[in-house]
Amino acid sequence: MEFYTLFTRTENAHLLKDVGMIPETLAKNYPEIRSHIVTYKNGEYPYAGTRMEHAKMVFLKKSLGKCIDGVNFIRKNADRIDVLNIYHLNLSSFLYCLAAKRYLKKGSKIYLKLDLGPAELQKIRKKDPRAFIKRKTLKLADIVSGETTKLVGEFCRETGEDIAFITNGIYVPENRDPDHSKKKNRIITVGKLGTPPKNTAFLIDAFAASAPEHDLELRLIGSYTDEVKEKVEDTVLRYPFLKDRIVLLGEITDKERLFSEYEEAKIFVLPSKWESFGFVLPEALSFGDYLLISDNVPLAYDLLYNEDAGRIIEGFEVLKWAREITEAAKAGTDWEKKIRDDRNFIMENYSWDATAKKLYELIKGE
Repeated sequence: MEFYTLFTRTENAHLLKDVGMIPETLAKNYPEIRSHIVTYKNGEYPYAGTRMEHAKMVFLKKSLGKCIDGVNFIRKNADRIDVLNIYHLNLSSFLYCLAAKRYLKKGSKIYLKLDLGPAELQKIRKKDPRAFIKRKTLKLADIVSGETTKLVGEFCRETGEDIAFITNGIYVPENRDPDHSKKKNRIITVGKLGTPPKNTAFLIDAFAASAPEHDLELRLIGSYTDEVKEKVEDTVLRYPFLKDRIVLLGEITDKERLFSEYEEAKIFVLPSKWESFGFVLPEALSFGDYLLISDNVPLAYDLLYNEDAGRIIEGFEVLKWAREITEAAKAGTDWEKKIRDDRNFIMENYSWDATAKKLYELIKGE
């Protein structure tokens, strides 16, 4: 079976996300599948052949734009494509579906992975040509999946289409069991700090309001804007006792170093105004971090499998979040048990093996 992922914007970082890991894991786990990733060459790909060993890269020549170049690839390679994997509800996916229906051999399938977010739900509700194209694309695909049960349910009700729940996986190093003795009095968050969805200034305010009640430090991980730097400096000026308790670490690209931050933290906070998926959440939970998550993050409703995993917090009231931080800081947690339970949950539900298995069963009609 020849599995082709057509995503022209693939960069090296995508190879460790769904674009790379779904075809890679299918080819690794199911010997009858041969996987290919079709893309323009967007830089170098050091993960190809190292972290991604089974899926093969196929590079398109830039010619007439991603829509036409993708359609031409489907037309020219139709006889060898058994499954065409495409992404998102947009014009290029619509055209790829039309081309696949016309050119692919009988029995071939189109797999559309949506990468669902709240904004996509709002777009498809509109009465305009873009919404029409999105709905038509859903009808043309043979298999459609979304990543969170909350948004999959809402999309199914809105469109009347059968959309499967297939979550994203995360990379969990099997030879690196978290050590509960390394937990420190730390709260962390990870993301593009200062961007509108991340709500970073609000997090700093909530932490500052809670800080007199505990001795945790807040570690901010990710690229950050000047506004975030100024917010930290201003907060420390107003509350000098926080001088060494708010740490702006910046972006951490070394996965092992990032894993160490997860491992040493007790609490992971994500007060986002919106998210599509949020890979950092299952990553943090795989190291036993207690999660405090905004109710605007759909993944939260799938991840918090028991009360020890974390809390979903409604709204954005500083004192409410401060109270939740304080309660989490003072909880008498059995970290050894929590880490073991959380890691087992993640391995069973959010590994790429689990994701690939669900998709394989759909492809095979099982």
